[in-house]
Amino acid sequence: MIGSARLTLRQADAALNNGRLEEAQRLLNLDVVCGHRDAEPLLQRLVKALVERGDRRFGGGESELAWSDLLRAEQTGCVSPEAERLRQALGRRGLDQIRVLLAAGEPARAVDAVVGLTERGVRGFETDQLGEASRGWLLARELADRGEFGQALEAADRAKRLMTGPASSLDEFRNALKKRQDLVGSLLAPCTRPRNRDAGKRF
Repeated sequence: MIGSARLTLRQADAALNNGRLEEAQRLLNLDVVCGHRDAEPLLQRLVKALVERGDRRFGGGESELAWSDLLRAEQTGCVSPEAERLRQALGRRGLDQIRVLLAAGEPARAVDAVVGLTERGVRGFETDQLGEASRGWLLARELADRGEFGQALEAADRAKRLMTGPASSLDEFRNALKKRQDLVGSLLAPCTRPRNRDAGKRF
């Protein structure tokens, strides 16, 4: 088994030297090298290489691939200040993307983006706030579709108070909602024509 461990470590080292990071991680995850004293330096090198690649991908606008590299680095269990810095940068970009989706009037996609960030461990007041704003906007749409315009307006107003970016699209939605409420109200309003006092009078 000792010979097998050494061979696996040499293969992992070669994979790292040639930039085959996924292969190196697979080899270092094998039971035969887990806990081996010579595996730790290789894991540290792997984390460094993954974070550096993640940084390059982040700089190139490939956030999903950068997240993949970061999560791989974190799976090793090695503590890395560089990995934490990349995590914070990706989290900030994710929150900015949610604001862009809300500004564009796409609360459903914003909800999906919030879920994605939460699943990746990005949690906090701002994430919760944007999530509530996105879900509130969707709720306002559902209530409006059911004709519950008063409650829909209240939900839209709550969503606007929670938003931390431009709310012009939500304002447009709210204005359109108010017009629908007024139109339906006018159609359902009782007839205001004066009653004929003689109607139904018996002679």
